[in-house]
Amino acid sequence: MRRASTSISNNISEGCAYETPKAFRQYLRIALGSCFEVENLFVLIGKLYPEITAPNPELLNLIQAEQKMIIGLMKSLKRDEGRKQ
Repeated sequence: MRRASTSISNNISEGCAYETPKAFRQYLRIALGSCFEVENLFVLIGKLYPEITAPNPELLNLIQAEQKMIIGLMKSLKRDEGRKQ
């Protein structure tokens, strides 16, 4: 879970270093995949280890909000790229 959650910010940061929106979007896709991976791990922990306190619904909401923000940024970059052509 640490690896996946760290991967989100690392990929967004690395993608910022590239000059083209297309390259940045690729890193955002990877970050989004890691974000879904973190969400899945929260759900699995709750199902596989019911004796552990269930995942905090607020944390799941924050993860889903982050997914939406990444998707929105990807769409925005694609729109901007389309305008320049």
